[in-house]
Amino acid sequence: MSRNLLRWSLLLALFAVALTACAPREGGGETAAAASDSGLVIDLPAIVIDFDDAGQASIGGASAADLGLGSLSLPADQVAMLTDANIQQVQINESATGLTILVNGQAIPSLTWDADSLATANDALTAYDGDTLGAVAELLPLVNNMGAGVILNFPLAQGAAPVTAEGNEAATAAAAAQDEFLAQARSAARINLPIHYNTDGTFNVGSLPAETLATSLGLPLDSLTLTPDRIERYVGMGMETFSLATDADGIHMSLNGNDLPHISWGDGKLAYGLEVAAQAGLLGDSGDSGAMMELIQQLLPIIQTAEVTVHVTFPQ
Repeated sequence: MSRNLLRWSLLLALFAVALTACAPREGGGETAAAASDSGLVIDLPAIVIDFDDAGQASIGGASAADLGLGSLSLPADQVAMLTDANIQQVQINESATGLTILVNGQAIPSLTWDADSLATANDALTAYDGDTLGAVAELLPLVNNMGAGVILNFPLAQGAAPVTAEGNEAATAAAAAQDEFLAQARSAARINLPIHYNTDGTFNVGSLPAETLATSLGLPLDSLTLTPDRIERYVGMGMETFSLATDADGIHMSLNGNDLPHISWGDGKLAYGLEVAAQAGLLGDSGDSGAMMELIQQLLPIIQTAEVTVHVTFPQ
């Protein structure tokens, strides 16, 4: 048997095993339905990967190591951490509308895009470093015609019941908390920071030089100063403005007035994501995660309803 034939036989065998381990994914089929008949389209169900207590992975009942995918294994202590936090399943779903991450069936902050924002990101990456990032930039336009996902299943803790996502409790609770806060505060907090850079890398905030503002308010603004070379590079890339804004839906960014992919944290995603992070000990070992979550829940309505805009202008 020739090497090429053997290679293709192995690839087909791996593909067949992967198909036996597939499961429905959120938004499956939407990419293919929205794409044109003549364009490249990849729309696949989610591949299911199961992990045991030792961190060994299996796909469709077959050991990942036996399939030549031993790198999929995880350290046993990481699996134990996930099990102790009752994280039973993580689903990563890529579609024409973004990259969605679900933990135990509920979404956490994710990345959202459309064809226009992907095109803007593509242009920015190419202009920044076409030699290094060229391959990534070439793939970005194709992302809008791709749909794929992976489901990672972890062992259940002793005595734990399988989690079933029924509705979106996090979204309901977050919406109620925001409504209650706005009813008391009467309006959301609004902050607008116009930052204007000069050719030497110094900047003004509105009409005030950064040095004046730093001295008056005691703010460490020195780190925002850029070198003249950096300013020259940004101008050479065609950067005129960059904006970052937050609202109840997430963190939005734009370049020269054109939207970039944004972080979506609405519908309870941020609240649930922080809850999961606290359970997993990712917010620090304070010894009282309950008190930390109570503080976070009090601050979240203020943070998520705030409308903060940072608008950066570069010299022309």
